Amino acid sequence: MKDVCSTCSAFDKSDSKLEDMKLKQENHRNEINAIRKFRDDTKKHMDTDKTMAAAAFDLEEILPLLKKNEGDIYYSKQLNNYNLSVYGYHDKIDHNYLWNETIAKRGSNEIAS
Repeated sequence: MKDVCSTCSAFDKSDSKLEDMKLKQENHRNEINAIRKFRDDTKKHMDTDKTMAAAAFDLEEILPLLKKNEGDIYYSKQLNNYNLSVYGYHDKIDHNYLWNETIAKRGSNEIAS
């Protein structure tokens, strides 16, 4: 299943016969293509300029520590784990940071600190 943003999902669910919706969808897709072109150009530029660095990051799906579907444990609080992946385009190395909710939550302030 392909990841889609909420805007693309709304376009897929809407009546795309409306001209206004078609125009918004076309503008959105143009923005996506421009961002992808910028990313690809940056990656090419980094191959020649070793002083430049860039990274992509993704906060992956919440990973519950316990997966039980029976009895009282199903209704009790599960401990959630979070995984932040950072890929360095310059060194082509993937870094993963794993923590649980007793250490920090998954908001932008917690991740940045």
